Amino acid sequence: MQNDNVALTLFSSDDFERRELAESFLEILNRQRLDFLPEKFDIYAPAKQYVYNKLNSTEAVDLWLNSEHNKKSLSALMPGKSGSIILQRGKKEDVTYSITWKKNRNKNPKMNSIDFSITSSFLHDRELFNDFHVLCEELILLFNSVKARIHNNTQGLQAIRLDIIHPELSH
Repeated sequence: MQNDNVALTLFSSDDFERRELAESFLEILNRQRLDFLPEKFDIYAPAKQYVYNKLNSTEAVDLWLNSEHNKKSLSALMPGKSGSIILQRGKKEDVTYSITWKKNRNKNPKMNSIDFSITSSFLHDRELFNDFHVLCEELILLFNSVKARIHNNTQGLQAIRLDIIHPELSH
């Protein structure tokens, strides 16, 4: 993920190995303005293996679920299941969504994470930044987040004061 960005990091103990959840996430992305719509996706950054198609997100959902690998890992007595997906827009990764999840053998999900970042140039456009904030709120609600944080990384990895905790999560 780029270092000159504003990012949402959220954590959830929801079960991310659910097709409906992956589809709901992608439906939310598909409703966004073009600036937030991914162009490519992959397991690793930079995303370049798959072209994102908002009319057919089956490949992206399948990559999220990691079903083929998880079938093999369960038969090989691995400790559990996992998955990850990176979706990106722009040559300089102007918009990045990174999702990772893990699940123990006993089917209890571990703490899963989502990072959603936008390049800091989006801060210069109030409408873009407002849309970013609204999208963050939608993702926080979709994933039943136990913790969510918006932070500004425009000075490298040293975050400056733009911490926003979603009000419902700070109680």
